[in-house]
Amino acid sequence: MNKDLIDLCRNTKALCCIVMDENSGEFPATNTVAIKLSNDTSLVFDEFLMSYKLNQKSKKDEYLYLLLRDLDCATPELQEKLYGLVKDREYRGMTLPQNCIIVFTISNVDMLKTINPDLYNLAITAF
Repeated sequence: MNKDLIDLCRNTKALCCIVMDENSGEFPATNTVAIKLSNDTSLVFDEFLMSYKLNQKSKKDEYLYLLLRDLDCATPELQEKLYGLVKDREYRGMTLPQNCIIVFTISNVDMLKTINPDLYNLAITAF
């Protein structure tokens, strides 16, 4: 995993990175909020709890990671919503902290071809 490429995403308005799922353990737990994406058309998580966790961790650390696992398994409809999350840094009224780096994981490099092209264009592949 190329951490220098991931660091390029700091303080950017519309950028994210993609890493291999096997490398997701390299992100420090103290400044990572991890969510497993479902093969559903909605982002299934408690927005209030996620917002609270992100805001609490953003105050303690210089930067934090929003780790969204299994992008390659997400439906095209869900990937479209994720594109909006990256582009607008907002989801259902919840705004991401400025020091939050969005990280997606995939299980296999060949699965990059299944990712929404608009979302992929905002991504840095860090492997």
